[in-house]
Amino acid sequence: MNNENKEKLGSLENTSVLMKKFDEFGHSALSIDEVYQLIMGLFEIILSKEDETRQSKERAIKMLANSLG
Repeated sequence: MNNENKEKLGSLENTSVLMKKFDEFGHSALSIDEVYQLIMGLFEIILSKEDETRQSKERAIKMLANSLG
């Protein structure tokens, strides 16, 4: 696993921990820094999902183009 993937995994784990804390205790239990970390972590998840979707669509288009010649 490269460093970038390790950083993403750490960020996602931190986001998961903060979401659990948010679910258990509510938003008032989070500090402003934790809220910021949660928002940034969720933003990273959104970007990652968008990238996965884009890559999947690109693969489908390439496969279709190859099949058509």
